Amino acid sequence: MSKLTIDLDYNCSEYIKNKISLLEVIYQELLRQEGKIVEQVLLELHEAEPEEQIPQIETKKISDKILCECGMEIVKRNMKRHCSSKTHIFNMEMLKRKENSDLQI
Repeated sequence: MSKLTIDLDYNCSEYIKNKISLLEVIYQELLRQEGKIVEQVLLELHEAEPEEQIPQIETKKISDKILCECGMEIVKRNMKRHCSSKTHIFNMEMLKRKENSDLQI
């Protein structure tokens, strides 16, 4: 906390000094109340049953997988990376070869 010096010879200095003292008292009271609130919350958490402390959250995985034209199932957000992968290129070549062999028959 910073210190403030006041010239007591000035007319309003006593008034200002009283207001500063009042603000310090208010600030100390707020800190005390905040400390009580934090302490109360900690006590409530400590006294709570274990299942109340950590709520059980059910998570459902949302499937965002799609089927690529090469036949692989991939995550949608990884589509660009997959299309430049060796696996995708190899699968596409195999599909083209299969289509060409089917056309010749």
